[in-house]
Amino acid sequence: LTTPAMCSMDQDESPGLQECSRIMDEVLKLPVESCTLKHCKLVKEVCGLVRERAARLLAAALVGVARRRNCGAGEVEVAVDGGLFENYKAFGESLDIALHTLMPEIKVKFQHTSDGSGV
Repeated sequence: LTTPAMCSMDQDESPGLQECSRIMDEVLKLPVESCTLKHCKLVKEVCGLVRERAARLLAAALVGVARRRNCGAGEVEVAVDGGLFENYKAFGESLDIALHTLMPEIKVKFQHTSDGSGV
């Protein structure tokens, strides 16, 4: 399952989770007829859990770097590139929560760059 597909399913707020059902049909090759709303809700929940875990792992790495660099209280700016930060708002929210939990004394500000790989 690709990251964009997982993001779409996690963010699907349609009443019948049609986007989730469509992805399960087209990407996972599960016939739409066999994908009930209950299945879609379960897949959406799993996608949310994967998002939370990924955000916590990234937060742990960022906290490790901040502590290694002896960042004191205040604000730290981190440059990011890619669609994950740009298009997956729930991931950014999960990351903010995880960072605050692990390192409440430092406010991490993410600055989107258009070509981070070229920096």
